Amino acid sequence: MQTPNALSSWARVSALATVLFGSGFMARAATITVSDDFSGTGVLDSNNWNQNTAYVQAGSGEAYNAASPGMAYYKNLNLGTSAFTVTADSRNELENTYAGVVFNVQDAFNYYVFRWRVQSEGSWDNNLQILRITDGNIADGFGVIVADLTVNTPYRTITISGDGLGNFSVAMTNANPFTLTWTDTTYSGGSAGLYNGGLGTAWFDGFSATYTVPEPASLALLALGGFTLFYRRR
Repeated sequence: MQTPNALSSWARVSALATVLFGSGFMARAATITVSDDFSGTGVLDSNNWNQNTAYVQAGSGEAYNAASPGMAYYKNLNLGTSAFTVTADSRNELENTYAGVVFNVQDAFNYYVFRWRVQSEGSWDNNLQILRITDGNIADGFGVIVADLTVNTPYRTITISGDGLGNFSVAMTNANPFTLTWTDTTYSGGSAGLYNGGLGTAWFDGFSATYTVPEPASLALLALGGFTLFYRRR
């Protein structure tokens, strides 16, 4: 039978656990950023990138993919189930070339992509698309038409944000800056990277991804363990 003293000690241990864990101590998170400034030469570093077509560094802080549909996504990157931001600067060298950013990449056949292209005529002029790719095919998405998109212009910054719960936004710089928002819960976690829809050369000038990961609450566990040991000795 536990004595009143023992019960009092156990109550203190329980109270401490409530304070440490109930106060959100376990919710602490570390912010991690991965990036590449493409300052080297030759094909992107295979230690950092998965590529199904070659993305080449031009030696000028730029990387490009020449007329080969495909993407490159960053290794050892998992956007997790918390908030994240992916940023890349891109430009198109030729009309009808899609350039963009992939994110929540599960593998080479399942991911989201934001892509844009310029066309001189037709109903798809200056088209931006947000797509979900499943098993290598377009499964869902929507497109919008945006003014002031021309080929070989200065780089445009693409910024994609997600909250880890399926809510996304994308912003792209141009003469009329805009932001699009949408919701889709098919994919979470995964990697992010660069995209070229083919037919021409897509250029990129810098890539970064920032995300959060939970930190182990080791201090709380040690404190709780110490008080538990103290209680048992009593």
